[in-house]
This record gives sequence, C-alpha cells and structure tokens, in this order.
Amino acid sequence: MLREKIDILKVKPNRPFSLDDMPTASKALYADKEDYKKLLTKYKKNIDYLQLKFYASATHTLLVILQGMDTAGKDSMIRHVMSGVNPQGCSVSSFKKPSVEELQHDYLWRYQQKIPSLGMIGIFNRSYYEDLIVPSVHPDSIRNIAEDWFNQRCSQINEYEKYLTANKVIVMKFFLHL
Repeated sequence: MLREKIDILKVKPNRPFSLDDMPTASKALYADKEDYKKLLTKYKKNIDYLQLKFYASATHTLLVILQGMDTAGKDSMIRHVMSGVNPQGCSVSSFKKPSVEELQHDYLWRYQQKIPSLGMIGIFNRSYYEDLIVPSVHPDSIRNIAEDWFNQRCSQINEYEKYLTANKVIVMKFFLHL
C-alpha cells in the first residue's frame, strides 16, 4: 500500500512532468500525525537494519540528494528520517555559496570531494543542481558563461551521475516541494 503511494511521488526517467501535478500535502503518504509517527518509527528500525547490512557488505555507496527551496524542510528531513541511521556510517554535506578554493576548480569538484566510501551513506543538503539554478537566477554568478551553458551543465550532470553509478554509487534524489 505504501509503495503505491510512494510511486505517485516518483518522477519517471525520460518523461515530462510538471511540479503542478505533484502532490505537496503530506497526506499523500499518511492519514494523520499518529499514522506518520507509526510509519516513521517502523521505517527508522528498517533503515537501521538495512544500514548495518549495507555497511557490512561495503559493495556500494548510497548518495541521498535533497533539493528544495529554502524552508522546504531539508534539515528537518535529515534530522527526523535519518535519526534512525548510525552516525558512524553516514555523512551529511551542506553546500552553500562556493568558497574561493572551490571556485578555482570545475563546479563538480566540491561535490566529488564529499562522495563517501563504499558501505557508507552520504547525504547532500543541496547539490550540483544548485549550479543549474543559481546561474539561471543570477547569470553574473559564473564566469565565462557559454551561450548554451544550461544544456551543457544538464548533460554534464547526467554524465556525472552515470559515472557515479558505474562506480557503485547509488544516487537517490529528492526534491522537497511544498
């Protein structure tokens, strides 16, 4: 039953979608606050068990990418949902405005530095998708902007995620849309 509800929230690869068609109310997954608490408790235990197996096998890395507007609940999601995870097997990286050092490299460099090792879970609070969003709003924020920079970066990000996947990184992306 829950799997069917979650499928409603998934964006299918290579298919157009509109955020307007996506539910924003939490009621898409649970009926009320008590139902939410029960589900959260149940899945925290499940996450703890799965993380232990994941860590012990050390065959893959899990990268969870959280995107969303300010106040969308990224920090709260990390705090509540990931509280069932053993902190020794998990890292959280928040990406703000690039530092001087980061600006001396290509835009993907700072993200690559934070990809965890096999058996570990990495959470990105914002990600390289910001490097599509910010220049769209503030075109003066990147130097030497190419005319078709947006399409180039989309292509580069797709190739980067293929590279990660080929190197045993499972990428799960979540856009928190309120």
